[in-house]
Amino acid sequence: MPSYATATQIIDAAFQELGLGASNIALGAADPTTYQAVGLLNALGNEVNRSHDWTQLTKQFAIYGDGATTDFSLPGDFARQVNQTQWAASSKLPMLGPTSPQMWAWLQYGLTSGSAGVQYQYKLSANDKFSVFPAPAAGEVIQFTYISSDWVYITNVGYTNTIENGDVFPLLDARLMIAGLKFKLWAAKGMDTTMLAQEYNFILQNEKQATQGAREISLTGYSGNGLLGFGNVPETGFGL
Repeated sequence: MPSYATATQIIDAAFQELGLGASNIALGAADPTTYQAVGLLNALGNEVNRSHDWTQLTKQFAIYGDGATTDFSLPGDFARQVNQTQWAASSKLPMLGPTSPQMWAWLQYGLTSGSAGVQYQYKLSANDKFSVFPAPAAGEVIQFTYISSDWVYITNVGYTNTIENGDVFPLLDARLMIAGLKFKLWAAKGMDTTMLAQEYNFILQNEKQATQGAREISLTGYSGNGLLGFGNVPETGFGL
């Protein structure tokens, strides 16, 4: 399990280990080196978030069908979906996707257009929409797991993706953030980062392995989605 620390504690530890002296992260009173450290810590947090599906940043999302709506707004903190977690909970079937533009066009205008028996497929649209075909039936619940972009916790306030003062808690392992910040600070100063890079990457890989789930499984017995297959042929077939 990750251990957490405030931004001040992370920066102070990095400064101490690099021999840089004490930091001054008080809002509006940061010295140049500390100001740089805050910026690098923000960059580090976003990079680490993107590098792995961290358990502590995992959230659930659900949409509710009405028989007509096909485009649903994604959560404001949506970063990315966790693979193979998209399910039509009411019908107890996995969804197929994310669908390519070519496949989506085929679904809209091709052989299965309007077919009620087709297994739900989805795509992520550029306007932060989660699109489903066909429209989820009234009472259908579509669920998936996603990774939040908000990796910072502010006590009594909530979650965000930016460190602005020292009292906030990055929701990423403290030792990982200290090692990563040391590496970035030294690199920014043009110093040799060989040993620091090794330390950071070692901790990063260990943290990933500690939160690594089981490998993905195929629910259909094969990898990938073809145009025709068990997943998108109505249970009644095509009348042949």
